[in-house]
Amino acid sequence: MTKQSGRAMLFTMCDTFVKNAGIQASGKGHTNSTALFGKNSDRHPDEPQMLFVGNADLNKWEGECEQTLDKYTEGPLIALRRVYDQLSHPYQALISRPIWMWGGEMGLNERGVAIGNEAVFSRWIKKQDRNKKLLGMDLLRLALHNAATAREAVDILSRLIEGEGQGGNGAYKGSLYYDNSFLIADQRQAFILETADHHWAVKSVTTDAISNSYSIKDDFEASDQLTSQAAFCPNGGGGVQGSRFSFALHNESKLHRIAARGRVRRARARQLLDAQDFSLSSAFSLLRDHGGSSRPHRGMKNLCMHSGRFIKSQTTASMVIEYSESGPVAWLTGAPHPCVALFQPWSFAALSHSEGPSLDSAGIEVAGKSAASESFGEHLLSTGPVFQDYRAGEEYALQMREINRKISRNYPHFEKELKPERDRLETACSQFIQKGAAKQDLPGAIQDCRRAAFEYLQQMLEFSGEPAI
Repeated sequence: MTKQSGRAMLFTMCDTFVKNAGIQASGKGHTNSTALFGKNSDRHPDEPQMLFVGNADLNKWEGECEQTLDKYTEGPLIALRRVYDQLSHPYQALISRPIWMWGGEMGLNERGVAIGNEAVFSRWIKKQDRNKKLLGMDLLRLALHNAATAREAVDILSRLIEGEGQGGNGAYKGSLYYDNSFLIADQRQAFILETADHHWAVKSVTTDAISNSYSIKDDFEASDQLTSQAAFCPNGGGGVQGSRFSFALHNESKLHRIAARGRVRRARARQLLDAQDFSLSSAFSLLRDHGGSSRPHRGMKNLCMHSGRFIKSQTTASMVIEYSESGPVAWLTGAPHPCVALFQPWSFAALSHSEGPSLDSAGIEVAGKSAASESFGEHLLSTGPVFQDYRAGEEYALQMREINRKISRNYPHFEKELKPERDRLETACSQFIQKGAAKQDLPGAIQDCRRAAFEYLQQMLEFSGEPAI
């Protein structure tokens, strides 16, 4: 759904992909084969996202988050409180979260489960029935804190969708109501789960992409009971394509499918995924893609989205998960505009080796400096752009939003002055991670990358006219 504010149209768009899911577990990959998962979160350009790692702890979030919105606390948060205590939340998770909500756009948990969600627009959306329903981002975070495998995440999400429903106003500014599509992966497998109101369908995938359009037709492997009944009904309702039921055709709003341009971006992502030599750097390039152009273009056709005068949506955060035999490594921008941002490595293996505050099993800070007394410079050197304190993470997100805005506005100068060093640094860090994993010293390799990233940040600050940290 869209909302016009003056002459601008508000959208929440995203793109998520997986490549070679389960290739290590299958034993079919070459020695250099790697499974990859990635997402661009495209939201309102004024909305920052912070990278949080820790336990679910809804009380901690309510005590620390200073950026909440009434439309969230008086709507979706009520639904979240209703289901929160029904789950045990045993796992810590890395979450990229819009700063006004508990949930996240994408994330990775300590068991290696990664999830990204997309807004999809069904014919069944009724705003008046949706205010006190679960947001897709809250559903995503609930699954990450409670699923040990991708399959378990599918089960949790489908059960919540069918039993609790989904909805709420998901827009930072204005109004946006939608259903959700999820791409869910772990070390062994990946799934696409698409939903419409209380209905859902799921299929397993190895390499694929999702965007802001339905993609599951008659190829789903499981669904809610009513969808299954419709699929086997001779007449099939609105989902008939020839003689076959299609989950997409049965549920999707054609108007929103056209407006969201999701099919265009999904086709582009799948085209890039087809490359035989697709690698970690290819994943970065996919999320930075401007439709084959070297320069950004405003509008909604490109995977790396830049907000325009009439379309208020841009890529506000990016994440790539690299699944290797040594375990998952998250590559994070912690900032908008991946075309100008640096992807920095992070892993749960390195979390316990950081010099900053750590968490005990109850989610309480137990060691190191408090987040409040630690400067951004000290924090970035010790733990990277990931925070265990909501307030500090939100402040950092606001600062990085402004820095990357300034750099993006001067993209030709960035290409000349910063991009060569940025690309060189990402290549070097990838090599550090490979060597560190081979030596079973991933924390040491990530620390080397943090020092290099901190030096690059100083160059970014100088380029954007901001004071050094």
